[in-house]
Amino acid sequence: MGRPSTAIKSSCEKRNINHGNAGEMRLYYDRNWLYRKYVIDRLTVMEIAIKCNVYFQAIIYWMDKYGIKRRNSSEAVKGRKKPPFTKEHREKLSKTSLGWPGYWLEKKRSEATKEKFRLSHLGKKQSRETILKRVKRGSEHYNWQGGITPLTRKRTKGTFWKQIADEIRQRDKNICQSCGFEGNGKKLPVHHKIAFKISKDNSPTNLITLCQSCHMKVEESNFNRDYRQRYSTSL
Repeated sequence: MGRPSTAIKSSCEKRNINHGNAGEMRLYYDRNWLYRKYVIDRLTVMEIAIKCNVYFQAIIYWMDKYGIKRRNSSEAVKGRKKPPFTKEHREKLSKTSLGWPGYWLEKKRSEATKEKFRLSHLGKKQSRETILKRVKRGSEHYNWQGGITPLTRKRTKGTFWKQIADEIRQRDKNICQSCGFEGNGKKLPVHHKIAFKISKDNSPTNLITLCQSCHMKVEESNFNRDYRQRYSTSL
């Protein structure tokens, strides 16, 4: 492969790297030298290519020929620190993120664009059939698939469950029955002592008010059956 002198010089100047001397030009033919530079010294393929004043494809060719395994993207950046951003670059990033999302920052649609949008929607109305498709529920909905929604999701939807949960919170005064945390105006979670998917029981005796922290502990303990039984019976 030929030597791209102009490209190499430009690349070296950008990286402040000495592009090597005549004695190093063909050293990548030597397997031991190539292995030492890439594996032990952890130079990148591009850095070795710049040092030898060749295209990086030449280094890859000889590495594959000698059976030197190349690093993947995660291994390549391991142990390497990126240079810190310059002050100018940090200020630029700060300005672009100001008032996120930044694309429309200090930008406005022209009057011509607004008029184009207005005309494109002018006189267009949704058909009654489309409206009915959107508002219908259950078996009347166009995407009804025979009631495949899991039972555990059904019990948390609609006014029925909300009414039961509010009654339990009112009974427990919206206080966690495990640690005593008070909701202070915020509704605390209502927990099934015996999981609903097992008991199908929404009765007050199976429901209890817990704070978010205690509720997470109980839910996460599903993988520990003994701990769950002990915790449920203690409540």
